[in-house]
Parts: sequence; structure tokens; C-alpha cells
Amino acid sequence: MAIALLVISPVVYPLAGNAPLDRASGSVPMKVSISLAQPPLSTVLDTLVLWATVTAGGQPVPNALVTFNDTFVSAFYGNTAMTNSSGVALTELYFINPNRFNDTITAVATASGYSPGNGSVVVYVFQLSNQQLAVTATIVNDGASGGSSEVIQGYVGTVYSSSTKWSGFITGLQDATVVLSDSIGSTFPKTVTTNSAGFYSANFTLGKPTTSVADIIAVNCSGLDYNGSESTFELAVGPYGAKSLTVNLDSIYPSTYSTLMNSVTIQAHVSAGGTPVPGATVTFSDTLGAIFTDEIGTTDASGTATATVQYVLQSAGLDLFTVQASVSGLSPDAASNTLSVRPLGNKQLSVTESVRSATPAAGTTDMVFGEVGWVGSSVGYAWSPMQNGVSGTTVVISDSRGLFAPVTVATNAAGGFSGTFMLPNTFEGVDVIEASASDAGYRGSATSTYIVVGPSQGPTTSNTTASASTSATSSQSTTNEAAGPGPTQVRNATLASSTVDNETTESTSKGGMSALWPGSAIVLLAVAAVAIGTLLVYRVTKIGPEGRRVP
Repeated sequence: MAIALLVISPVVYPLAGNAPLDRASGSVPMKVSISLAQPPLSTVLDTLVLWATVTAGGQPVPNALVTFNDTFVSAFYGNTAMTNSSGVALTELYFINPNRFNDTITAVATASGYSPGNGSVVVYVFQLSNQQLAVTATIVNDGASGGSSEVIQGYVGTVYSSSTKWSGFITGLQDATVVLSDSIGSTFPKTVTTNSAGFYSANFTLGKPTTSVADIIAVNCSGLDYNGSESTFELAVGPYGAKSLTVNLDSIYPSTYSTLMNSVTIQAHVSAGGTPVPGATVTFSDTLGAIFTDEIGTTDASGTATATVQYVLQSAGLDLFTVQASVSGLSPDAASNTLSVRPLGNKQLSVTESVRSATPAAGTTDMVFGEVGWVGSSVGYAWSPMQNGVSGTTVVISDSRGLFAPVTVATNAAGGFSGTFMLPNTFEGVDVIEASASDAGYRGSATSTYIVVGPSQGPTTSNTTASASTSATSSQSTTNEAAGPGPTQVRNATLASSTVDNETTESTSKGGMSALWPGSAIVLLAVAAVAIGTLLVYRVTKIGPEGRRVP
């Protein structure tokens, strides 16, 4: 969407003599022109960005004080502002009074050594009506660096006024269409739709300016049989370059939604001018009060910091994540992203997920296991899906790096599932393992945890061979037994209590090797016998039958 500008061009006056502008005499007049960041049309509760350009003799006047006012006595986010080196002063206007028709906005500029100047522009404000839309917006991090991930949120609805009073707030409109654009080429979703309350939220990535700029974000809304509206907002954006950190909080697994009692993995990518920055300190936070396992972390060699969160109690809704990143010698940065968290209910699935080893080696296999069930909203913190296990649920196990083909299994009678996957020899680093559950008659759910893949241990070991044998079985058929945590388990991805079949676990731990390696017990006994015989021969020949050394 193009941003239309209404510009009142300044009249050029010649300079008085040859004196520099910063030492001009008081007879040199200043000229002020006002520009709008959208067409000269607006609605009550909309926001309008405007700027005044101050010149003298056709040259910009820096450090001039500009005072803004309008005939509707609206609210300005900065009633006064100083011009920059280009002679530009920026502000935002918020139409809070239920006036309509023409509003005249004025800007008066004063500066030492110059005669005052002023300019004006007229904006038509639509009449209030339950057919006239208005739109608000909030940008989360004011001052993020170019290239960082950001979030914009707001409301779309009607503004109605009777003949005697004005409601003063927006009545939300469901399914309104929101189109976003800005002045620095940021990447926005094509369209966003409001929910039942008229609320919208969009994740976007800022453009990459090489200097600090004032980005103008335009929000245009429309709805069936309603008069559309547009608001513009100012956002200070830091430069994208080697001296400024850029943070992208763009890896959230699951990527669309989760459920209470589930865990979610978050990854922040920190760079500077496109180069990953290791050793940066990152701090994660959210708005729903989730429990973080790694709230403060450090980026690895790829500039990535990873954390997991657990949703508990009644913290359902749209969760807003924010990460702050800093490192010595570079400008800090912040980024945000959102995730929808579904409430509990007997038609809402919830998933627990664990991995057998959180630090497997490249070229080996690993196992993921858990349970799927549903939970009512009255159930407390220590819930386990085994209490309300759902059998026959399809569970798809996948990863963020695409290291293995997705593994599809089904839950057993108690809601348990397990599956194994093979890691390639060529990968080292962090990989996120996701388990997504779906079943007819239920709302789906997904959860995730992460593993740190270490260096390859060389040729495939017998242990790897054994694990690979079980992988083929687990990934192709329905799980018949609930897999329980074994003695080598490092991380359990859920804080909810998990009921495990101890008999099944014991069988897996004790009987797994003999089942996969036929005759292994006989081989071990034979090796032991040979070793003992060798030691006896050595004793007789070197030490003697009486325990004395033979000369």
C-alpha cells in the first residue's frame, strides 16, 4: 500500500547577504511546510503522523523549535519538536475529540537569528457513525535495529456518537481486513484479520536502513459495508550494520499455537550486518507468565540462543515474547514475536514430550516419547495426560533442521507414544524436536524441546546399530507400549507430572540388548573365559605356583 503525502511546498526567499544560515540576521524569514504520512482524511481515534520542514532561503534550518496545534484541540505525541539537520520536525496527532469535517493543523517555527515562520494543512475528519471504522496500533519495541523481528497489535471497530455524547472507544469489528506497509521496506503479512473482539496482531521484519531513521508504518482497515480507515505511526529504527546488533525471534516451535501444560522452544538469532554474533547475552520474557528453563542465555557460534517455556495454570491467550540482546562494543537490540496458547478443555489435546538424550552425537539415533490426552479447565498444575489419555491419536515427530524425515506414530490405549530418529554424521549444533498431535473430534496441539548434537564418535558403534534397529519399527507402526524415561534421559520437556508404566520401562532397559543382539550373553561369557585363562597362564609362567617370581 503506497503512503500518500500531502505537501505544501515552501516559497523560496533569497538569503540576506552572504551570511551563513546559523548566523543569519533577524530579517531572514523562515518558511514552514507541513506534510502528512497519509491522505488528508481521518477518523476519531485514528493516529496521524505529520512533519514540518523548516527552511530559509531554500536551505534547511536545523535546531528550530516547532510548536504544533490544531483547531479540534487534539492530542499530540510531542506538541513541540526540534528540527534535525535536514530541517524536519516530526510528531503524531491523535484525534480524541468527536469533531468532524475540516481540522486545520498549524506548525509555528522559531529559531535564534530568524524571523518566525508558520505553515498549515487541512485534514477532513469523517463524521462519527457505527458504519465508520477506526484503527489503533501499538508497536512493541520502539527503537529496534533494522532487520529485527517486530510485532504490531491493535483494534479495528466502529466509533459511534449520539447527538449528545460520544462513546470514546472502539466497538470491535470481527473479520475486518488489515493491510500494513511502511516507509523502509519492511516485510509484513499480506493481510491480517481481526478476531471476534476486533483485535489484530502481526509479526513482521523491519527493513535494513544504513542509518537511524523514523519509519512511518501505515495501517489500513476495511470491512464489508463499512467505511474504511487508515492510521499512521512513527517508529524509530536503528541502523542495520556491523556496529549494531540485529535480533530475530523468528523460531518458535510450535510456530502457530500451543496448549496449556505444553512446552515451547524459542530461538533468538543475533547478528551484526548479517554476520552471526557469538557470546552475546540474551534475556527472554513473555506476557503470559510462562516458566522459562533458560531465561538468560548466551549465543553460540551461530549467533543462536535457545530457551524453553512451560505453560501452566490459566495462562491462555496470545503470548508476546520479547528478547533483549547485548554484547560489548555493539549497540544493543530487542525483538518480539507472538504465539497463540489455547485454553484447556475436554476437546483440547495436550502433549508431553521427552527425549532419551538431550546431547546425542552426530551419526547416532535418539528417541522421543510422551503422552497425549485432554484436561479440563478445573484440573490443577500436576496434571498428566495419562489421566485422560486419548488412544489412536496421530503424532507427527519432526525437527527444525530437517535432519530426518517426519516420523508418524499413533498413541496406545493409555495415550503413550514413542519414536526414534537417526541423526546424520554431518550435523553439529542445536536441533528442535516437535511432537504434533491430531485426532478427529479434538483441537490439535503441539509441543517441542531441543537437543544439542555433538561431534560424531567415528564409525557406527554397536549401540548405534541397536538404536537404528528400533527406529525402523517405531517410525512405521503404531506404538504398542508407552515408552518411559530410561536411565540416560537428560531433559524432560514438560513440568506436568507424567505417569509411566514401570514394567514397560524395566523391560525396555533390561531386555532391549538381548533382543537386539541375539547370543550376546554367550559371546560375553566366552570373552570373559579367554581373559581369565590368559591371566592364569601368565601367573604360572612368570610368578610361579607358590607366588614367587621365577628368575
